[in-house]
Amino acid sequence: MSSEYERGFEAGYARAMMLYQLQPSDRPKPMETLIHTKVKRKKPQKGKAKLLTNMTAPKWKKYKKGSGKKTYVQIRAQVSRSQDYKRACKRKGFK
Repeated sequence: MSSEYERGFEAGYARAMMLYQLQPSDRPKPMETLIHTKVKRKKPQKGKAKLLTNMTAPKWKKYKKGSGKKTYVQIRAQVSRSQDYKRACKRKGFK
């Protein structure tokens, strides 16, 4: 008595061997070619998000040169809580 796993394995193996023996033009295409994915355009940042990214970049570059263990997200969060960022938001007129 064979287990369900063994029966499934044997069926899959038999199918693979059958497909292998077909000519390349007769073989079915892989799933990646069958699925049509839509390429989305990346939306450019505006306002606070752009300001935060611009303020985070130099701090991240400086931090990265050292042997720190923080991630970019942690540095970005630190910048977003900083007084400099809050002042810059007020200067630019963001809410």
